[in-house]
Amino acid sequence: MKRLLMVSALAVGLASPFAVAQFKDPSTVMINNSQGGFQGPSAVDNVTISDAKTMRDDSYIALEGKITKHLRKDKYLFTDGTDEIVVEIDKDKWRGVIITPNDTVRLEGEIDAGRGGKVEIDVDRIQLAK
Repeated sequence: MKRLLMVSALAVGLASPFAVAQFKDPSTVMINNSQGGFQGPSAVDNVTISDAKTMRDDSYIALEGKITKHLRKDKYLFTDGTDEIVVEIDKDKWRGVIITPNDTVRLEGEIDAGRGGKVEIDVDRIQLAK
């Protein structure tokens, strides 16, 4: 009997954190800062999407605008209000930040110029714009 009681108490104790961790309040922005790091001005200046499309492959840039649509896997449509470009954001780059199409974000990453003049941005960092 004691054994059953101990096993039950252990199961409840282990399950409780998982039940709480799954709740996401839609009215709050969740940011996971567990990785830490510097939060402040960047040495990378913002450019427009039009300028980014003419820059050399692997140039490091920053863009400010909105992610308007999820296209597939890790590809998203991004606009700065004057033009659009496809951005690639790997899962680990989100760092717990939740973004909606109404949020203005700052993206930092590299130009990925493919064949046929197709240009995308490989995002290294994403954050809510201030």
